[in-house]
Amino acid sequence: MYGRGYPKSVLDFYASKGAEFPIEADDLAIMAEPTDFLGVNLYSRARVALDPSRSVGETQARTPKRSAAFYSDVIARNAVEGA
Repeated sequence: MYGRGYPKSVLDFYASKGAEFPIEADDLAIMAEPTDFLGVNLYSRARVALDPSRSVGETQARTPKRSAAFYSDVIARNAVEGA
C-alpha cells in the first residue's frame, strides 16, 4: 500500500473466490497521500470467570456450545445493526 497499490496476494485471493477486489477510482491516489499516523488495532476475545481461589484475578471460563444457527443469527443481526 502507501502508493504501491493493493498487495497482489490480496487481489489474487479475491479473484480465486470469484469476487474481484472492489477498487474505486480514487483508491490508489488516496493511498499514495502521506500520513502522519498509522494505527493498528488487534483484537482477541476470551471468556473469563471469577476465580474464588485467588484474591485478585480470573480464570478461563468454559465456552458454551452453540449451534451454527446461533452464530449466523448473531452475524446477520450485527450486520443489520452495524455493530
